[in-house]
Amino acid sequence: MDSNITLDGALRGCLECGVVVINPADQVTCLNPVASKFLGIQPVLPAPLTILPAPVLHYVRQALDAPTAPPAQEIRISSNGTPGLTLTLEASSLAWDETRRGLLLQLRGVHVHNPLEAKIRHFERLARLGLLSASLAHELRNSMVALSTMADILIEQQTDNELALTVRRELNRANTLAVRMLKYARPDTQTLKRVSAHEILDRALQLSDSRLKQAGASVTRSLQADPDTVSADETHLEQLFLNLLLNAADAITTQGDVSLTTEIVQEDGLGRAVRIAIKDNGVGIAPDSIPNLFQPFFTTKKHGTGLGLYLTRRIVEEHSGSIQVESTPGQGTCVSHGPNRAHRHPQRCPLRGPGRAGARKRL
Repeated sequence: MDSNITLDGALRGCLECGVVVINPADQVTCLNPVASKFLGIQPVLPAPLTILPAPVLHYVRQALDAPTAPPAQEIRISSNGTPGLTLTLEASSLAWDETRRGLLLQLRGVHVHNPLEAKIRHFERLARLGLLSASLAHELRNSMVALSTMADILIEQQTDNELALTVRRELNRANTLAVRMLKYARPDTQTLKRVSAHEILDRALQLSDSRLKQAGASVTRSLQADPDTVSADETHLEQLFLNLLLNAADAITTQGDVSLTTEIVQEDGLGRAVRIAIKDNGVGIAPDSIPNLFQPFFTTKKHGTGLGLYLTRRIVEEHSGSIQVESTPGQGTCVSHGPNRAHRHPQRCPLRGPGRAGARKRL
């Protein structure tokens, strides 16, 4: 769709989709019956942008802040709108008058009772993500060649330099992630081995320490799992923990707390398992956003990529696990998972645990 269109032209080409028109003063001035049904709202117009469900509002704000129209995005409406409805959102700059521009938002629905169509759309999104990942990974690996060379020289000169060893290990991890991005469209192979969940959690905490301090977050630990040894891909597990810790840091606006807990839990029919929880008391997540947390490119952050939790979900699925999120706006968020069975019971178990307080999302 062209990034700059007229209102009449858009309406003629969109008779069967939802249409939302936003004026230069950031007010909703038009909402056709299809959009009203999709979103579950019938406001008195003009109305503020806050009448829109949270996932739609985030997309609209991104479109208003961006110099060019953002790519189309799929979101899921579950509470304020029609239950079980997936929407495709597409924004276009709208010529309002000679000097000002508004925004036109088109909504197309994909109902859950048509799983084939929804799956096709999902694969199309993943295909686009795969192309983007491959190009980014190629440039990333080229940049890391020089960094790796300098790190090797530094280690040769100071073999006991802990900082240099940390840099080298993280460069290896970044290279592994870049390789994963290049292989994104193909089934990924993991290197499963016995690892200490506590040691990997400590490493992820060390890497996120600067961001946590900038956010004014104090960290408390209650690492009670004994044994804490699990069968997992070490690089993937560190990436999972790091993603969740960075999210916790971003959720804290001034000062707050981040708590890390591990424990041994009894899984029905599977035995003992290690459960890990990362909890913050930050801004929390709106209930409308919970169903979309693990969708690619969905983000509630102004400068977020929308890929962190999506990749986190993929890591969890690769370990045959599940992850649960609970959140209450204004009170905070908790994500829990149990990546694997404890060492003395080597079979794998699902990822488990209570997640963010209030609204819930479980995979």
